[in-house]
Amino acid sequence: MKSNVVRKAWFYISVCSVALVVACGGGTSAVTDAEILSAKLTSALSAISSNPYNYTSFISLLDSNYKQDGLTAADLSTMLAADAAALPNDVSFPSATFSNAVISNCNASNLCDLTVTVTNNDADSVSTTMTTKVIGNAAGYKLIGDQSSS
Repeated sequence: MKSNVVRKAWFYISVCSVALVVACGGGTSAVTDAEILSAKLTSALSAISSNPYNYTSFISLLDSNYKQDGLTAADLSTMLAADAAALPNDVSFPSATFSNAVISNCNASNLCDLTVTVTNNDADSVSTTMTTKVIGNAAGYKLIGDQSSS
């Protein structure tokens, strides 16, 4: 009698577990860190495109050691603030979306390549694939730039 109860319990547990996995979408893959960063980049650029003063979400995606072509995160923040103040009603920031993101080639310091398709849908739709450096930590990935001075 006791083994019959145990078998029924295991049967119900396994059926309930399968039902829970199906109900929760267990057949699909989890959202990757690359997709999360890609969505954040798209959202940040969309915010700037709608209002030039909305640049803080973009700046928050830059690592504190960000450096690209001699520009630091602080330099970019200053430039975006100046552009917003100079042209508050003339949004000239590109409206771009990011997709097909892949993070690869990570080293021991968790410095990686982010390869992503960038699509600009202004007057016509133009897409290109680009690769940039990102660094990962417990909070996710941030852009670090190429670390160049010029």
